[in-house]
Amino acid sequence: MLMGAGLLSKFVELVASKLIGKRLDIALDERRRACYSFVELLSVLKGFYSITVAFVDELQKSDLETWITINLIVIHRRTIDSLTIRFFELRNDLFFTLEVLDPPLAEIFEEVHAFKGSIFYALAESLTIPEEEPRNQSIQYRRPSELVLAIDLEQFYQSLQSHRGTNSDRPWMWPEELFEMANWETAFPSIQFKTDDRRTLDQFVSDLKHQSQLLEAAIEKLRALIKDNFTLDEVLVSSTKLAQS
Repeated sequence: MLMGAGLLSKFVELVASKLIGKRLDIALDERRRACYSFVELLSVLKGFYSITVAFVDELQKSDLETWITINLIVIHRRTIDSLTIRFFELRNDLFFTLEVLDPPLAEIFEEVHAFKGSIFYALAESLTIPEEEPRNQSIQYRRPSELVLAIDLEQFYQSLQSHRGTNSDRPWMWPEELFEMANWETAFPSIQFKTDDRRTLDQFVSDLKHQSQLLEAAIEKLRALIKDNFTLDEVLVSSTKLAQS
């Protein structure tokens, strides 16, 4: 799900912006689940950030030698898969947490994370080495389209807020490609290029840089949310639960 980390980061920034400074007046069990959800989500984001930066640094240090990309995919494949699984396993805890704290946020989350209709599920294999070509001669990745890069989550959130509790149809302001059971291939078109295609590799690195910027901003916002709302003991208990899970 590496190439979907930017979209996830945009959503996390929205969550943090709506919940920072908001008193979490919830039951003890719900508070524990909220702390666990946010701490685990932070860990997942930091993992994707670390891998994304590693790709960019190694490719630039090697003067964009394309064979390095193949090595990086092989080296980081298990970690990317592990982070993706952790994010999917967090779905219920995070959804119920958001439903209690801010229902419109839960609704936005559900739109793009509804089991196999999830765009994140579709992006689970967003960076691959095509098997049909011998000797690992090509790379394939899902590039965020311009409509994804231009998504205004704040506008969509305000739309849900203004129509909450009414029977009127709300004006959908989010691209149809990102709804449940979406045409996700339009939102994240597939790019396949030969390992000697320097121009496309430059674009790949540029896409990763943009994702790393989004991830870094989301990590800082989520870290601030956790710091403002949970004690060190609560965070440590969540971390212990992560280590044991």
